[in-house]
Amino acid sequence: LKLFKNITFGTKWNYALGASVYNQSFYNVSGLGDNLKKRNDQLQALANTAVGTAEYNQIAEELAHSARYRANYIEKADFLRLSTLYLGYDLSSLSRKLTKNVVNGMRFSFAIQNVFVLTNYMTMKKSIYTLLALALLLTSCDSWVENAGTPNNTLTKEQLNKSAMIAIVQTNTISDGPLTAYVKTLQGDAASAAFLALGTTVDELTEGTIPNALLYRQIATDNLPPTSGTQSDLWNKIHNYYARSVELSEIAGQITGANAEQTEIIKAYGKYVGHLHAGYALQLLAESFSTTPAAEGGSVILNKTVVSHEAMLNQAKEQYEAAMKEVQSDALKNYRGVDNEAASRQIKTYELKLAMHLGQYAEAKTLIGGALKDSESVEVIYNNDGADNPLYSAIGPNSRDVQVSPSLEAARITDAEKKALPLAHASVDKKNPNRYNIYASALTRKGALTISDENDIHLVKAELIVRGVMTGDALTEVNKVIGKYDIASQLSTVPTLPQIAALRRIFLTFRGERTADIRRGLEQGTAATTWSNRKIKWLPMPEKELQSQGL
Repeated sequence: LKLFKNITFGTKWNYALGASVYNQSFYNVSGLGDNLKKRNDQLQALANTAVGTAEYNQIAEELAHSARYRANYIEKADFLRLSTLYLGYDLSSLSRKLTKNVVNGMRFSFAIQNVFVLTNYMTMKKSIYTLLALALLLTSCDSWVENAGTPNNTLTKEQLNKSAMIAIVQTNTISDGPLTAYVKTLQGDAASAAFLALGTTVDELTEGTIPNALLYRQIATDNLPPTSGTQSDLWNKIHNYYARSVELSEIAGQITGANAEQTEIIKAYGKYVGHLHAGYALQLLAESFSTTPAAEGGSVILNKTVVSHEAMLNQAKEQYEAAMKEVQSDALKNYRGVDNEAASRQIKTYELKLAMHLGQYAEAKTLIGGALKDSESVEVIYNNDGADNPLYSAIGPNSRDVQVSPSLEAARITDAEKKALPLAHASVDKKNPNRYNIYASALTRKGALTISDENDIHLVKAELIVRGVMTGDALTEVNKVIGKYDIASQLSTVPTLPQIAALRRIFLTFRGERTADIRRGLEQGTAATTWSNRKIKWLPMPEKELQSQGL
């Protein structure tokens, strides 16, 4: 903005509406004193207290409560920030005069950054008073980082290896400790991010009408180079999920305790959860990234080693098998606080999904009988005391960067399909009603993130029957899914593989299944042709990772 003659003025604003943030910093230093120190003291007290006493049970419940419920630290993070105030003066005419046109342009300018913030978020409110700074050209703030102190309220290795960090055992219940609860939270972060990226490689999702971020646009337009860096967030989420899962198994194997029986239960439970999630993290990594994004047979970097997709998915199988071994151990079989049969069905379901994704239908047949029963599901649970479902945040009513594909919206023909996948339009341009994002209206802020459910199992059964791999009634299996939403929409003839592919597209949305179905050749229509012409069938790994291995 030109104010007067050669004087220019400008501002830059940032804002967020409808955002909520888990305030980890506030959690660490507020509440009943220093929470982290309090938790350490509780862990020590638990180790020194006789198992089964009222005092032991009270401390155990407090620890379990702190791992599960942190609602007081979820804050509204709406804000309006004047991030930059700019003032400049154009000296071009003077420079040309003084240098006889040798220097054609010169400008003097300065800017004030982080002028003020209007918000109720505790951490950001402090910045109103502390972040007012004059930022001249070539100013450095390195000394602020160099003078940072090391926090003294961190957990020691001995404290980390306490059994209560894994789980807290009572007579008929077992409660997740902080490490276990954290791994399950990371599953939701990693899986949802992978589902969004994978869905955008096919006809499930596409870029938003007016996106703020580039990732989904680059995937949708088939132009995502390793140098982009936009895929780094997903890469880091999956790797963090894997690392913490492995760490959970390792720590569980090292814990000690005065009560031998209880210690063995916690060991087995921690290793079961750790192995299960390590397997799923490996599966997500192999299905999301590749050294050869355009073709099968690629590899992924894991722990500074290049691992082929085949080897990585075999490692995933081994992790699932290790999880099953712990579930079937005497420690968990003899403990009433764990439903061994349900845990076994959960693991079998992960193995079944992997077998189907790999096109190993004979193996899938051996697993299907031990997978989920009707009304059961594998989910990441969100509640009022924690974070929001990431899919809701991404493709719910406030969708911005990514949206449901118009072709998926058009593919819903029957009433059952429209009820199973309700969609709506959210305007993104008040002046132009034709500019909108298509969002999944059934998603809720605290709704569960589904990994697998009975719809998945029935459609797998139908496919295996149609393929001739197993016997049964494929028509009954698909109608069990359709009839949940509308009886009149049920099929009257045995489904074909293309029909099963179309049903899976609608009834198993936003789980990464559509991408897997196209990769394994179940879909033979236009989507398969489009897929064969894509350059980005897997996401390329970040450039720095490739360079680290000389790739």
